[in-house]
Amino acid sequence: MVTWFLLPNVARAEAPHYRVELSVPPSLPDCKREMDLNGMLLPMLDGPLLEPPAERVIMVRIAKTPAIYRLDVVVKDLDGQMLEEERIDLPANMSCFEVLYRGALRAAVQMNKGVKPAKAEQAQCPAAPPPPPPSPPPPAAPPGARSETRPPPSQPAPFERWFVGLGGFVSLGAAPATVVGLQLAGGWRWAPSWSIEANVRGTFPTDALLEGVTPVRALARIRDRRAVLSIEARWRVRTDVGE
Repeated sequence: MVTWFLLPNVARAEAPHYRVELSVPPSLPDCKREMDLNGMLLPMLDGPLLEPPAERVIMVRIAKTPAIYRLDVVVKDLDGQMLEEERIDLPANMSCFEVLYRGALRAAVQMNKGVKPAKAEQAQCPAAPPPPPPSPPPPAAPPGARSETRPPPSQPAPFERWFVGLGGFVSLGAAPATVVGLQLAGGWRWAPSWSIEANVRGTFPTDALLEGVTPVRALARIRDRRAVLSIEARWRVRTDVGE
């Protein structure tokens, strides 16, 4: 799958750069999607942390039991020494796309820890002249008068980050059944803790094409730091021609 992302150019301070690795057992072929993981991770980062040369390795490891998905996010140095590890258990009825999204989210949290605001250089300036003598105090206000000075409200700094992605994919199931399709993803993050993402995925199985039916799946998410709200819709589209 080939994916393009358009991101605003924001200056950031230097931080450790990473190489991303995805570890998935052969029993979960639908979860082995490295490009999807990188595509979801890129807009969550606070800088170009995936550009080479890498100084650290971050591994997203996925395993599954009959009851849960087990998601591990591990940070290592280039010599293989473990620096940090985080483990999350997820419901077994989640899709691989949702598990990969959770892995990208936790990996972004680990990688963004090293980003610090750039410090402005202090210019050398001559010594300040001595302060002027204090001015006389203002006359006292008449009784009953009341003055109140309030500082102007501070305006929050603008915060926007968005991405758009388009690509195709091919999947081979255990039946066997070959599935091809298109995937469109997009998102907008308008505050540090609020964002909305949408993913539309249309598959074209070989047997479905013979029957003139195309499955389509749409998934939308609204998330903050504490929760994720997912809305999923599935439908089938008739693709018969000449009938």
